[in-house]
Formats: sequence, C-alpha cells, structure tokens
Amino acid sequence: MRPPEAQRRSAAARARPKTPSIDSERRAAIAKSQVVSRTLVAGAYFEVSAWSESSLYTPRERAALAWTEAVTRISEAHAPDADYEELRRHFTEKEMVDLTVLIGMINLWNRLLISFRAEYPAESEAAR
Repeated sequence: MRPPEAQRRSAAARARPKTPSIDSERRAAIAKSQVVSRTLVAGAYFEVSAWSESSLYTPRERAALAWTEAVTRISEAHAPDADYEELRRHFTEKEMVDLTVLIGMINLWNRLLISFRAEYPAESEAAR
C-alpha cells in the first residue's frame, strides 16, 4: 500500500485538468526519442542539424532524417524518389505514414509559433 502522502499527491494529480502545453509535449517527445536521447548523451545535440555528416546515426535514423528534410522542404525538391525509396527500405507503411504526419505536425506548430511571434518559455523568462 502506498503511503498517505503519495496517495494525496496522486489524487491531486488526477484532479488537475489535463492541459498539455507545447513544452510538455516537446519534453514527452524527447523522452521517447532514442535518437535525441543518444545524441544528448553524446553531448552532440548540435549534430542533428549536420546529421548527413555525422556518424552518430544508424541507416534507419538517417533515412528518417532525410525524409524529414525532404518533407519540410517539399517546395524545393518535391520529396525526391531516392529519399522515399531509402525510407521504404527501413520503415513499414504505417511507420512511414506516422513519421510523415509527425513531420507535418511539427512543421505546422513551427509555422503557427513563428507567425504569432511566440517565445520559447526559457527565453521569455530570461528577459524578465
């Protein structure tokens, strides 16, 4: 049986309304992401932007990162066949759909936040 204090905290947590913020969703995504976790552990988070030159990523991760760039920059290169074929080598159809929807959602959130001049919480707190 859990101690009374833990039971009270647990009951209070259940009573709170669930209103996820973008930051909490970002933290949850990072917690689940093997790529980001391994990259952070390696002390090379910056290497995500230079993934194509980095040795930190597996072929599967590289295919996902290439597809991410292709979909994000779709107006420039129209999702090249080579990127699509490499993605198919490493992912099931469902995984491809899930990844592409995720990429689209992240791009949507970025466009909304940029359009409405949103500030990252740490930046706005530091300015105070």
